[in-house]
Amino acid sequence: MSVDIKKGKLLDILEEYRKKVEASPLLTDKQKEKLLKKWEEVKKKYEEAQFVKKFDERLNEVYKGVVNYWENKLSPILETDSPDEILNILTEVMGEKAAKNVEKMLKKNPSNVVYKIAMSFLTYLEGALYDFSDKKRELDKLYTWTTLFGITFFLGLPASGLFDKITFITAMVFVLPYFAGRGALRRRSKSGWFLLALMIPMGLFAGAMTLRSVLYTPVIQEVLSYHNAISKVLVLSMIFAGVLLFFVSIYYAYLMWRYRDAFV
Repeated sequence: MSVDIKKGKLLDILEEYRKKVEASPLLTDKQKEKLLKKWEEVKKKYEEAQFVKKFDERLNEVYKGVVNYWENKLSPILETDSPDEILNILTEVMGEKAAKNVEKMLKKNPSNVVYKIAMSFLTYLEGALYDFSDKKRELDKLYTWTTLFGITFFLGLPASGLFDKITFITAMVFVLPYFAGRGALRRRSKSGWFLLALMIPMGLFAGAMTLRSVLYTPVIQEVLSYHNAISKVLVLSMIFAGVLLFFVSIYYAYLMWRYRDAFV
């Protein structure tokens, strides 16, 4: 099957999605409105996207995953008005244990469960488009800047308080979230994106505080008065990292926002 045919198939699925959302007996009008607004964004992206010339094995797996998700899970869920039938579909697709986790929510608010599943499909499609259009390479820039952000963050954060113990402790608190987020980001997980995004405000604040200290206090002159050359280089390096952290955090925030749709 050619790439053009596969792209056509995905656009057909999106059109079917619109029709079934509009006709869904369980979704509320407000939920339909939100889904269709998001659908318009995704549909436009797929229509304008330039797909790769040939799908390799990995891309074929991603493509099959999208098609199977639609045909075996979402499409029949959108058609039914029975929470029990939805539970049966989820049990067949996800397994009994996983389906049990949503059973209570289905009984309490089935429309909300259907809405979340329908929205997750659009989110999945947005992430998959980075694979189909070979934008995955662009994410390498984000991964590189994630490393640079981490280096400047952990070197520069202590400098923001002029090496106060509190800033060292604060830096240590963020070690685990940073590495957990970095690993999850590589797996294209939204949780990793959120973990790292939460560190950006701290990076901006710390960088701004260091910049302020350099501009408005005689800290540089004090450091230059050190007799120990190693201490002088180390402290100046940390102060430089603190100032750099401010600008790195700004650009990193831009990259995180730009590629937010790649993570699911």
